[in-house]
Amino acid sequence: MKRMLIKKLIPKARSFLLFGALCVMGVVSVNASAKLDDTVNLGDGIQSTVTGVVTDENGVPLPGASVVEKGTTNGTVTDFDGNYSIEAAGDATLIFSYIGYKAIEVAVDGQATVNASLETDASQLDEVIVVGYGTQRKKDITGAITSVSGDDLNITRESNALNALAGKVAGLDVGISSTAPGSSPNLLIRGRSSLNFSNEPLIVLDGIPLEGNLSDINSADIASVQVLKDASSAAIYGARGANGVILITTKRGKVGKARFTYDTYYGFSEVAETYDVWDADQYVNNRREANRSADEQADGVTPGTYTLPSAADVLEPLQLAAYNAGINTDFFDLGLHNGKQVSHQLGVSGGSEKVRYALSLSYFEQEGVYKLADYKRYTFRSNIDVNATDKLKFGLSQQINFSKRNSYDALGGIMRNSPLVTPYDENGVATLDPISDGLRWNFLSNETPGNYVDERVNYRYLANIFASYQILDELKFTLNLQPQFESIADNDYRASQSANRTGALSQANKDKRENTAYTIENILNYSKVFKDDHSLDATFLYSFQETKRDFLRLRTSGPASDSQLFNNLSDASQVDSRDSSLETEGWTSYMGRFNYGYKSKYLLTLTGRYDGSSKLSEGNKWGFFPSASFAWRILEEDFLSDQTVFSDLKLRTGYGQVGRNPISPYATLGGIERFEGSFGSNPAFGFQPEDIANPDLKWETTTTFDIGIDFAFANNRISGAIDYYTGNTNDLLLNRVLPATSGFESILQNVGETKNSGFEVVLSTVNINTEDFKWTTNFNFSTNKSEIVSLLDSTSDDIGNGWFIGESLSVDYDRVFDGIWQLEEEALADSFGRRPGDIKLKDVNGDGVLNDDDRQIIGQRDPKWIGGLTSKIEYKGLDFTVALYTRQGNITRSRALSDISIFGRYNDLDLDYWTPENPSNTFPRANADRERPLDRNVLSYVDGSFVRIRNITLGYNFDAKVAEYLGLEKFRLYATAQNPFLFTSADLKGYDPETGRGNLDDGILNLSNDYTATPRTILFGLNVSF
Repeated sequence: MKRMLIKKLIPKARSFLLFGALCVMGVVSVNASAKLDDTVNLGDGIQSTVTGVVTDENGVPLPGASVVEKGTTNGTVTDFDGNYSIEAAGDATLIFSYIGYKAIEVAVDGQATVNASLETDASQLDEVIVVGYGTQRKKDITGAITSVSGDDLNITRESNALNALAGKVAGLDVGISSTAPGSSPNLLIRGRSSLNFSNEPLIVLDGIPLEGNLSDINSADIASVQVLKDASSAAIYGARGANGVILITTKRGKVGKARFTYDTYYGFSEVAETYDVWDADQYVNNRREANRSADEQADGVTPGTYTLPSAADVLEPLQLAAYNAGINTDFFDLGLHNGKQVSHQLGVSGGSEKVRYALSLSYFEQEGVYKLADYKRYTFRSNIDVNATDKLKFGLSQQINFSKRNSYDALGGIMRNSPLVTPYDENGVATLDPISDGLRWNFLSNETPGNYVDERVNYRYLANIFASYQILDELKFTLNLQPQFESIADNDYRASQSANRTGALSQANKDKRENTAYTIENILNYSKVFKDDHSLDATFLYSFQETKRDFLRLRTSGPASDSQLFNNLSDASQVDSRDSSLETEGWTSYMGRFNYGYKSKYLLTLTGRYDGSSKLSEGNKWGFFPSASFAWRILEEDFLSDQTVFSDLKLRTGYGQVGRNPISPYATLGGIERFEGSFGSNPAFGFQPEDIANPDLKWETTTTFDIGIDFAFANNRISGAIDYYTGNTNDLLLNRVLPATSGFESILQNVGETKNSGFEVVLSTVNINTEDFKWTTNFNFSTNKSEIVSLLDSTSDDIGNGWFIGESLSVDYDRVFDGIWQLEEEALADSFGRRPGDIKLKDVNGDGVLNDDDRQIIGQRDPKWIGGLTSKIEYKGLDFTVALYTRQGNITRSRALSDISIFGRYNDLDLDYWTPENPSNTFPRANADRERPLDRNVLSYVDGSFVRIRNITLGYNFDAKVAEYLGLEKFRLYATAQNPFLFTSADLKGYDPETGRGNLDDGILNLSNDYTATPRTILFGLNVSF
């Protein structure tokens, strides 16, 4: 394939990797001090230019520090060298602030130069963290919460912000389920706990619990992400927090003049490595071997008895003509192309002490590696905060977006099309079936305009309209109104002359979904410090939520004209199916949280949430979910007052319960379905029971325990945390099989229990920090072990569903590959009903019979441990970042291996398959009478462990003089390589363990339809502010 531009960049990317591999953590001690240096008196009351430099306690300039004239909107930010310039009165006071440092106020006092040195907050412990329905100082947090800043999140420039979390949060497993443009990842926080339902965490955006995924959120708008991992922190969300919670906070306006930002990048992507498939000669040779194999099997002779037939003997006339004409089509070269990514984001923020605002408008476009796959997104976001009076505040956070995604995956056609197919005719039009295969047409015919459309059009609006009133100094009331609306239209069209329809009637389908929801929250906050030593923060919540989901489907065949696509379904000659549904559900919740602190040394958090759901029957509607957590800031004890080793040391532990209520809104009521029959010679329609009612359904409940320690050494140059957790989920919702005489197949009941446990380690280091050079690293490692404790009858395994007591929730259970039967084993193979060249299965129990009793657990799909490493080097204006992510100890199933046929009709992987002349012990013999090899499933299990370099970024911040010359405040250029390298132990070229693995769908393992390797993407961008 001719994607030379990216390939020329590969050596450079490798050099980046080698450089990043040299990153070995070191420690350089820091001496802290604070100073102010004010010179040149100008006199009070005179408006003049004040300049200066803002540095840290070591004299290192702080770029982007905020400088605001107190009591006004007049402000600026420092350039890369920490310099600033502001027009201010001689008697003004300037406020200097920077993230992670203590803000200070300095009186100008008539001076022309005011320099400021900011002191770091100890381990940034005074940093404010969003914890749900409020905020807490980092040092006061008692639960297991990880915070990721927007800057760290956006360094990778991911199309979906959640992808950027991979490798940055201990205990968070981010799995890429699809490489299609606009897709979202799968998320697991501390493993699985439910067998039958989703284990995805709750996502809360600016206080709004989201319906749907995060693919339409512009990552440049995000200020921070908090991941609530244990029950003591997530219990505040009650029945929706069982899988953990991800809190996303977007950027808000700050006091100061209007500041505009523009961020843009352009990039291109390619599949780094493709599967090896046969060329024309290899294809024909396989067909010859397949026919010989079939003849020998039919005649019952030993493999190798007959000679290979000639190409003329096994090829159809059109195939033979193409072969003799030298046709040898590389469909990978034709089916793949370089995709592109384009992003534009314009923002403005600022305001006064009365009104602050942050507005952004963004456009994102992504072309996939297949020509019909693309995604476009338009997003507008506004955050407004108004201080109406000293006591009354109100505001708005809202987002409006439109997106359109076209889905297309041609990998199956690329790998199966015969290389003897002529791809285009003399006019450049894709051929249909030039070798008269009949079943498989040239997939390139789908790319003829109008032949194939698979689009999703999405409109979405969400908002948080809020107001708060300070009743007393210690008491505040807040009201939140959160409307959400989403419209999703899935429009599909497959023309008669497409590869999907192969000459049959054209198909036109339309699905329409409308989801509406609103939440109203009433929050009362009380905060008071007693006698300087005792602090109490209390939060009380009453909320209710209503959700409605409306669905309509119409599927037809034979439209009047292909030009109408899916836009005039009433003209179709036949209606294939129609469906509609309406679901409504409601929640009511009461919550209380108490945070108590004694001398900021002993910290206690108590939380209780009482949730009611319309989905459950009377007597089971309500669930109470309590939690308690405690933290001891050991460093505050007198016996450590003289030590100089630790700069932070905190022990914390927590215990709590969270719930899960994933059933459909009417699951407790049962259901009926329509059936067709006859009454005499006339058709008749009626209704019959479909699902049996079960009013006894109740919540799945997860109880967790967490103990951890937060630490920092060497004046915060080394900091981190270690956690151990365990959790049990009870009353699992599982389907119990019923006797056939009941008239039902199964009934959903609360039975079973699972267990989760694991360790997490986080370590952050500031390795070098001088005036011109800074090197930091962030490392995380986590293990997870999930286990089924009991099932339907407590002690028996459920082999049909692949559930085994004492084993992981995500295992593969199958027969075991033991090589290929060889010629010298012909008699033994015959005793098992096999021939030399067939797959040999292991006789696990040694009884001399191969059957289902020889199945065993092959491995688990979820990793035993995951980890991430981010290393960043800054030298003057230059910065270089490498981010790595790994998943280890899991298996996956390769769709490419599962789909092999090697029977001579379709093209296939270039496998080392068995022949009498090539007694391979890896892959079976071809057979023209067998479309798929016997027992082929055992070949598809592959080691899923990998190490991926997720991102390499090289950027440069131009000197302030250059930016000023261009009329800018900040000017940055950067280049980013996404997914440049993948290291895996699987011996299969083109295979990607992240996208090739299976997905869980309602507890059943399904092989992913999209198993294209994650593309390698190169981006070039700039950031400016003015």
